[in-house]
Amino acid sequence: MTTQNALQSRFKAIARRAPFLRRLHRAIGDLQREVDQLKLVSEDRLALSTTLRIELADSKARETELSGALAGAANELSEARLREDNLSKQLAATQAALETNAAQQETLLTQLSSLQTAVSAADAHIAEATDHSSRLKIELADSRARETQLSETLADATRELSEARRREEDLSSQLAAAQVTLSTHAAQRESLLTQLSSLQTELSAAAASDAEARRELVSANVRIGEAAVREETLSRELASSTERAEIAKSAQSAATALSEELYNLAHAVGPSLRDQMTAQANVILGSLNELKASLLAQFPSLNSNIFALQSGQEEAFRNLRNRLSTDREGPHSLTHDLYLDLLEACLTGMIHADPSEAPWADGIYDPNRRALGLDWPSQAETMIGRARMRNLRMLTQRVLEEGIPGDLIETGVWRGGACIYMTGILAAFGDQKRRVLVADSFRGLPPPNAEDYPADEGDQHHQMMQLAVSRDQVEENFRRYGLLDERVIFLEGWFKDTLPSAPIEALGLLRLDGDMYESTMDALNALYGKVSPGGFVIIDDYVLKPCAQAVDDFRSRHRISAPLQEVDGAAKWWQVPY
Repeated sequence: MTTQNALQSRFKAIARRAPFLRRLHRAIGDLQREVDQLKLVSEDRLALSTTLRIELADSKARETELSGALAGAANELSEARLREDNLSKQLAATQAALETNAAQQETLLTQLSSLQTAVSAADAHIAEATDHSSRLKIELADSRARETQLSETLADATRELSEARRREEDLSSQLAAAQVTLSTHAAQRESLLTQLSSLQTELSAAAASDAEARRELVSANVRIGEAAVREETLSRELASSTERAEIAKSAQSAATALSEELYNLAHAVGPSLRDQMTAQANVILGSLNELKASLLAQFPSLNSNIFALQSGQEEAFRNLRNRLSTDREGPHSLTHDLYLDLLEACLTGMIHADPSEAPWADGIYDPNRRALGLDWPSQAETMIGRARMRNLRMLTQRVLEEGIPGDLIETGVWRGGACIYMTGILAAFGDQKRRVLVADSFRGLPPPNAEDYPADEGDQHHQMMQLAVSRDQVEENFRRYGLLDERVIFLEGWFKDTLPSAPIEALGLLRLDGDMYESTMDALNALYGKVSPGGFVIIDDYVLKPCAQAVDDFRSRHRISAPLQEVDGAAKWWQVPY
């Protein structure tokens, strides 16, 4: 009975412990599943680390060191797996021990606590491995970015190399062309030497006629003296106001006749005297200029006639010099002169005595004021007057005669008269390449910006609606003269917006008619650098203080020392140095 009671007590104790053992068994099963899950996670992390090591194998030395760190993490994970395997075995032994002996419960609990500590350590190792992996991914991305940048740099270098090769090919082509040109020049030089020999023979033959030519030169000097007497007589006769216009015409006729006489005489003399005739023409031109200054000082009221004649005299003697130096007919034929004279008279309104619409003129046409551009014509296409138109003609012809490269432009065109005149001059001389650029807002002048340009403070030009002429009207004016074609380029808008980006490579002549400081400075800043050496700059409104200040400031800032030449008391011009 004692043994039976002992067994019953034993069974009761086991029965009482059975729920606890089942819970413990379930806990061990859950723990086993967590351990399996940790194994899977560890295996995934190990595979990821291995993959990263493979990807980083081609990286730089720093990436190799990181791969070593990753390998260390993999070793730690392997050790964790071994510990986990040991724990699995221990759990299996614990389960067997529990099934056979409940007394081993305390030992199993102790082992369970150790297993939890090991799992925590494994989690810490996994977290550390994850951090290593994240850092490696970041460094891998940086490495790829550097590779991309190096690829772009290599592509740029390749393009630059291609461009350099292209330039080298262009230079080779230019060198070949230069060699061909050099060969051509050598052939031309031989031809010129032959011609020189022929000319020397002709010069020897012409030496016999020099004596007669010298007598004719003496006769020409006598005629020049007579012309000087006529000029002196003219200066005395100018005191009579009723004969001013007729005397002015006589002066121009005398200058023209004298130039023609000298030209005809130049064809009669031998080549050895042509330089003397050219020098004589220069002396006459200087005398005329001195006479003009004297007349201006003695008779201020005749300014308009004198200024209007000045350009014609200078042109006549410049043409004479050109003819003497080239021994051929110059481009200024009588037909050209008649056409341009008629065009000038029409554009200024002087041909039909176009009345003035200026507020101070009471609708009266005054030829003296019109010649100096001191009124606003009611119908004519320009208000700059005969003197400034003749100056524009003289300088445009010099651009053509002297071969100064570039287009022609006026900034501020009103009804377009000056631009029409420049286009007519190009047509008269058969120039088919140069363009005439017509720059204007076609809605008047802008309000003054006194904050940036104090010199314009109080300027009233923007309120003068007579100065606002539409582009359509200007185009129609060109069309009426038969001078509107694709070589007339319109630049519509404020100068500050249109001129800096205007399609202009070079200018032979730049004419400014912007009235204000801002308009003048905008045009000079944008265009002066494009005026060719030897080209001309005309300032229409130098008589206006803001305009003059802008010109002076610009010339001072850019150290421009070329002298300002007078036109008619209002406008001035200078030549860009070679």
